[in-house]
Amino acid sequence: TSYDIKNQYIIDAVKGKVKTARFVCAMALAIPNEETMTIEETFEGEINDCIAGENGFGYDPIFYFPPLQKTSAEMSMDEKNQHSHRAKALKKLYDILKEK
Repeated sequence: TSYDIKNQYIIDAVKGKVKTARFVCAMALAIPNEETMTIEETFEGEINDCIAGENGFGYDPIFYFPPLQKTSAEMSMDEKNQHSHRAKALKKLYDILKEK
């Protein structure tokens, strides 16, 4: 099933309901002779009322981010790198590695 079909199905399924949404990124860092570290970050938003945007994949065109008033697929790469779950998790991982 294409993401256009999946995304429209989700839009239709949540019509008239609370539409909060969350992307989650979980990472693990395993270094020999050290305790394994886990990192989890989220990207909080809502399900948009329509498919919008070309920058991204999957559910990005229906994931609406209220602070920027646009979907994840409408964001520039700089905006995504500032707010997304993956970017926040990678930054946290980078900060941990810098301290080692």
